[in-house]
Amino acid sequence: MIDFSPSKPALAGIYAAIWTPTDNAGNPIESALKLHLELLENAGVVGVLALGSTGNFVRMGVSERKRTLEVVVKHSRSLKVMANISDLRTNDIVELGRHAQDSGAVGVSVMPPWFYPSVDQDLSEFFVNIGEQLKQPIVLYNFPELTGKRLTPAVIDGVASRVPVTGIKQSGDAFERHVEVIECAKKHGFPVLTGWDSRVGEALQLGATGCIGGLTNIAPELLVEVYRAFQMGNVAGAKLASQRLQELGQVCQALPFPINMAAGMEARGLEIGVPKSSYSETTKLAYKSLVEQFRQLFVQWNLI
Repeated sequence: MIDFSPSKPALAGIYAAIWTPTDNAGNPIESALKLHLELLENAGVVGVLALGSTGNFVRMGVSERKRTLEVVVKHSRSLKVMANISDLRTNDIVELGRHAQDSGAVGVSVMPPWFYPSVDQDLSEFFVNIGEQLKQPIVLYNFPELTGKRLTPAVIDGVASRVPVTGIKQSGDAFERHVEVIECAKKHGFPVLTGWDSRVGEALQLGATGCIGGLTNIAPELLVEVYRAFQMGNVAGAKLASQRLQELGQVCQALPFPINMAAGMEARGLEIGVPKSSYSETTKLAYKSLVEQFRQLFVQWNLI
C-alpha cells in the first residue's frame, strides 16, 4: 500500500483513469492494455487507476474486474496501480480490496453506494465499515453526477476521524467545491487529486497534488506538461497545454462519458475492445465524427 508517513512522498502527480479494453467474452485484451500502459509511462504519467468510471467497472462482474487488474499490474512496469473497488455490495468491495492488495496494487478507491438515497452519517458509516473490514487505507472517490451522493466535508470528517484515508479523488461536481474538499483533506493530512483534468492547472493552484482523469488516456503529454510546469513554479509556461486540455474538454461534450474517452483513444491508435453497452446508429455516427475530430487535433498538435 502507499505509505503516507512524513518520510515518504504523498500521493501526487498525473494518474490515468484507464479505459478497459475487453473482448466478446469480457476478458481483458492484454496486448491492448500493455501498449496503452507503455504510452502512459513514456509520457511521464506516474500511475493509473484501474477499473474506475472511465474503465466501465459497473458493467463488469467481480471475476472480470479481478482478471483485468491482474493484467494491468502485470504490465505496469514503473507505473503505480490503484484499483477502484467500488460496488453496491459490501462483500464484493471487501473481496475486491483484498484481491487488489494481493495482486500488487498500491491502493484502492471507493465510491459511495449509488441508487438508494443516504444521509451524510450513513455515508460515513459505509466507508468506515469498508475501512475496518479491509484493514487498509482507502482513497475516497467523489463523483456525485454518477453516484447521486456528494462527499461533503461532514462525510469526509466522519470517515477520516475513524479509519485511515490516504487521499480523495474529486471528480465531477462544481469545480469550486475543490476548495472545501482540499481544506478538509488538509485538516486530516491527506492529499486531493482532481478528476477535472481539463482544469488541472487551476486545481493544482488550489492545493490539489495531482490528477486522476480520463483525458490522461488520450493526451497524457499535456497533463504531464502542466504538472511539471507547476512543480517548477512556472504555471504560465504550460499555458498552451492548459488551453489544449480545455479544448479537449469542450470537444468531449459531443458524446456522453465515457464513450467520448474511447473516441479519443481510438484517435490515438489505441485498441478499445468490444463496447460494454448498446449504442444507437445516431451515437455510432457521432462517435466516428468525434474520432476524426480528435485525430485532426492530435495531428495538429504533433501527438500522432
